Amino acid sequence: MNWTDFFNMGGYAFHVWTSWGLSLGALVVIVILSKFNNAKIKAELLRQIERERKLDSNQ
Repeated sequence: MNWTDFFNMGGYAFHVWTSWGLSLGALVVIVILSKFNNAKIKAELLRQIERERKLDSNQ
């Protein structure tokens, strides 16, 4: 078996490599969206903590 045969996948290369590419793309999107949402949630929590501190200091 040589590398050409491996990458050709017995004639199914288009379907195999398309599946790999779409799966990898989906995982990348999930990681990016997770990081974005994590940062958004952290910022919201920090704003909420700051609001609560201001309310506590005013009382």
